[in-house]
Amino acid sequence: MELEKVKADPQKCVACLTCIRVCPHGAIQLVRVDGSKEVAEISDLACDACGICAAICPAKAIKFQGYRDEEILAQIEAIQEL
Repeated sequence: MELEKVKADPQKCVACLTCIRVCPHGAIQLVRVDGSKEVAEISDLACDACGICAAICPAKAIKFQGYRDEEILAQIEAIQEL
């Protein structure tokens, strides 16, 4: 079984909807956890790991699995230079 590419930390997510608004693939939705709190959940099937959600998340709740923050930022900066 393959690990998720991108994951939202339910402890950090504040359900601000920013990630949902910017995701070009519609891969993020809010789900209810622990009976009351809503948090972002990212569909591994729809997500192409573009990094937009992680870059814009004000709570820094979205992380790429298996990558350090510095590696992700370097990839985003390289794409912006194109």
